[in-house]
Amino acid sequence: MIGYNSIGDVVKDIVLVGVLISLFIGGRTLFYRFQKARLEAIAQAENRIMAAQLKRVDIPIDLNWTVQSIDGQQVNLSDFKGKVLFVNMWATWCAPCRKEMPSLERLWHRFEKRNDIAFLMVSNESFHVVQKFLKRNSYNFPVYVAERGNAGPFNVNALPTTFIVSKKSRIVAQAEASLQWDSERPINLLESQLNDVHESD
Repeated sequence: MIGYNSIGDVVKDIVLVGVLISLFIGGRTLFYRFQKARLEAIAQAENRIMAAQLKRVDIPIDLNWTVQSIDGQQVNLSDFKGKVLFVNMWATWCAPCRKEMPSLERLWHRFEKRNDIAFLMVSNESFHVVQKFLKRNSYNFPVYVAERGNAGPFNVNALPTTFIVSKKSRIVAQAEASLQWDSERPINLLESQLNDVHESD
């Protein structure tokens, strides 16, 4: 047999190749298990952070608050009575606000065809500043401008601050942080409000 002195040498090489293959497969399996465990740990940590930052509350609010759409039309919050409201208070100069905007855009696209939810991204800056920012970043979510210093029925201590309002005009969740809004927890929270049949009784 060319290259081998005996059958025993062949067997030894076959065994060696088998061991190497087993080590390779075992190493890859161990690597994938490690990666899976790492990703699961990261997801759990993110869920804990999200739970701490997106706080469940139960606060009644008065929807009588007028803002202006980005094209200058006056809109009163009471126009959306009976709908779930997603109200995000932000500013163009706010780095955490800008950080969460791509996820806000994706969240809005997820629900934009539903007529029982309204998104209001509210800034108190000038129309020119806000319009320039939106054009530069190609955002399409509904943007409104409020009078400076007037947050209406919402208690805003920092930017960004986001409120989720039930169909019965109660704040059911709020966050004073930049979040990944198209992740599981916010989506489930919005869907639970939209699908709660008791909300529209």
